[in-house]
Amino acid sequence: MKDNTYQYYTGNMVYKNDKSLNYLLFDEGLVNKSTGGYTFEYHIKDHLGNTRIAFQPNGSATTVTQVVEYYPFGSNYLPITPAGTNKYLYNGKEVQDDVLGTGSTVLNWYDYGARFYDPQIGRWHGVDPLAEKYRRWSPYNYGVDNPIRFIDPDGMGTDDTNNKDKIQVNTGISKSSIVKQAMNGVGLNIETPKNSSPKELEQTAVHNEKQAEIRKEIKETAKEGVHNVTDVMEATGTGVKAAGYLAAPITEGASLLTVVPLGAGIEDVALGINTALDFTEGNDGKALTNLGIRAVFGSTAKGINNMKSAGKLTQTDTGILQFVNDSWNQFANFISNKVF
Repeated sequence: MKDNTYQYYTGNMVYKNDKSLNYLLFDEGLVNKSTGGYTFEYHIKDHLGNTRIAFQPNGSATTVTQVVEYYPFGSNYLPITPAGTNKYLYNGKEVQDDVLGTGSTVLNWYDYGARFYDPQIGRWHGVDPLAEKYRRWSPYNYGVDNPIRFIDPDGMGTDDTNNKDKIQVNTGISKSSIVKQAMNGVGLNIETPKNSSPKELEQTAVHNEKQAEIRKEIKETAKEGVHNVTDVMEATGTGVKAAGYLAAPITEGASLLTVVPLGAGIEDVALGINTALDFTEGNDGKALTNLGIRAVFGSTAKGINNMKSAGKLTQTDTGILQFVNDSWNQFANFISNKVF
């Protein structure tokens, strides 16, 4: 109230004492309602949101209507020249220029929503609603005593104007909130109780149980996906080996030295991954059985190669015996997978 007049606020519209429209607020300034129509006034702001210059379009030119300079905690240099009528100054908040009593003392507090701020003392006139989050500072401090870097958009919590935690778009979405949502989606957002009340403890327990279930489902899905991939790898390795054995007569045994070892290598990698997964899933019996089968038939394959090296087997005979040995190996693995 000033000079026994009132203003009424409805969203971004401000009305006079007689309920007629006074002005409209928008992101870049305001629109004044006058007898002749509407006049746009644009505000140039600094990194803290302080209005530094206000101007109005004037045909092909502009008219500067206000220039304001500030001390760090928000008091403005006097006089403001030109003064203008805009009252949205420090941090873009509206200054309350009510006159106290019958004298000439002006209040000059800023309305932040949750509290009123007094730039003359650099303090709030009310306790911070989120004081428990800022225990190192007085509940009346402004911007954790660093008004050059921090602002307090609503009188409850600070924002870092260095934008280390802000995405460079005017959405109000922070990187930390996106990370939290992503962690929540993969069951990693484990919370601790904010207090010891039964309701808070119960809500926290329910939340963490749900996160544990999500994490378990993701792990099971991931393991199943890896198993599927390694099964395809093992089948591919088996197919490559089979092709090498079948081509041995045509290639005069050359495929036994090239194609078959390639298939065996693919099989070994797949078997190693599947065995490791079986151990982590508690399927020790299956893992040990598959390793035993591999060892037995691997030893047989080594004996066949030794006989070939000693000249007791021809290249063709070696290929046939290795093919039979490998076939029995695959059959044993098939039975093991069915049993376990």
